[in-house]
Amino acid sequence: MPDHILTTNLLARFEEAGAMQDVAQREEELSKLVEQLPNHNKDLLSWLIVHFDHITQYVSYLIRILSWSNILILYLHWKLTMGVLC
Repeated sequence: MPDHILTTNLLARFEEAGAMQDVAQREEELSKLVEQLPNHNKDLLSWLIVHFDHITQYVSYLIRILSWSNILILYLHWKLTMGVLC
């Protein structure tokens, strides 16, 4: 993509909206900003949100079925394969 998902023109406004303390106002402003995005950006953003939701659900499932020692083993294996602990 030649531009940010949230577009260069709207990025600062997204950051400002995300920092709003009032949740209802923040949601309203973010919704307005998303509507201003080009269609392909909105499509990609919605796909990413669904994808991250699936990841969150899968991680929640793993935490319920695995013991903490198995989770630690998986985490350390991931760190080693990524070269972080080498």
